[in-house]
Amino acid sequence: MFDFGCLGICPSFALGVAFLLALFVFFAHLQKQNKHSVVCGFGHPLLDMQCTVPVVFLSKYDLKPGDTILAEEKHKDLCHDLCKRPDVEYYAGGATLNAIRVCGWMLSTSNGESPAFVGCIGKDGFGDILKANCGGVRPFFEESEEHPTGTCSCCIAARDRALVANLGAARHFHSEYLYSDKLVSLLDTVNIFYMAGFFLNLIEPTNGHPFPALIVAQTALKKNKIFCMNLSAPYLATAYKKEWKMLLPYIDYLFGNEQDFMALSKAFDWDLSSVRHIVKKATNWEKNSKRPRVVVCTRGSSPAVVCDGAHPTSTIDFKTPSLRAHHIKDLNGAGDAFVGGFLSQLAKGRPTAECMRAGQYTACQIIKQNGCTMPKERPNFNYSIFQQTLDKISTWYQR
Repeated sequence: MFDFGCLGICPSFALGVAFLLALFVFFAHLQKQNKHSVVCGFGHPLLDMQCTVPVVFLSKYDLKPGDTILAEEKHKDLCHDLCKRPDVEYYAGGATLNAIRVCGWMLSTSNGESPAFVGCIGKDGFGDILKANCGGVRPFFEESEEHPTGTCSCCIAARDRALVANLGAARHFHSEYLYSDKLVSLLDTVNIFYMAGFFLNLIEPTNGHPFPALIVAQTALKKNKIFCMNLSAPYLATAYKKEWKMLLPYIDYLFGNEQDFMALSKAFDWDLSSVRHIVKKATNWEKNSKRPRVVVCTRGSSPAVVCDGAHPTSTIDFKTPSLRAHHIKDLNGAGDAFVGGFLSQLAKGRPTAECMRAGQYTACQIIKQNGCTMPKERPNFNYSIFQQTLDKISTWYQR
């Protein structure tokens, strides 16, 4: 046995230090094993394929720069053509998964806070690639034998791009999957549920169950979880008016842009033309729980408008940080990135002002990239005491 005394160290002290080190290693391993999710997204998972192509490539598929369309028969070979190109890049995509990936990036410095995602993919090669590119997110995919993995082909020509989406298996998510053992276990441990409005676009029969979004909403209420939704696109308010009216009483946090909220007002016959009035109306809409609803309306480079149910008669503006034009590469993922940043701080129990600043920070970081991709560096979000003070003064003044 080694004589610690020859080093001038008390043997009992050395054994105590060794014991503490062993305890530290044990609990670090235990924490790694018990890694859980605090946020879970539900949506349409898509494999994003991004590639720079000549203009003639767009002509081959009857595409124009700036197109954002659903795939038709004439686009059936587009994905396979992109796959053959040497500079093709793959990303896990879809509105909700983008937001959850950004949330995971922001939480990457927090132990045991890896977000989760639920959706449907095909049992195919594209599905394997998608699973391999979910970095920082725990995927809980339903896998379809009959339908291919959804894809989004991003063809970049000069400074413009054309997006062609094929939802594939993403639209074939089954309500029954939410009742599976692994999903029940997941939903027990998660604190925040989030989904984009696109998740209402499903074509599988519910077989007597509520539609999936309503199941998630009811589960959140029953288990006292936070339920968040994004209006996502103006057409969804009209196309799924019935579903939105069923869901809104469950929603704790509602996101959207100015056009989304204007469409909601029209669909609900609110007869309101001011976005501030619409945001307040949505905040004060009937609620199934006592948790105050928070409604967030982003407006591009204009200040975001927020109404907090704790102060339902007033709105607060959050000025959007400015970026020089040459720093901006792609605005497509800005909205999803904003939500991801917001959710990352909501998961930590931070106040709405801090969640807003985090959302603006992540949106600014993502629009500097091509596609909804994260910088290689870890996030450097710092909600300074100075900014906290300014937000408190601004909030007090606006109310």
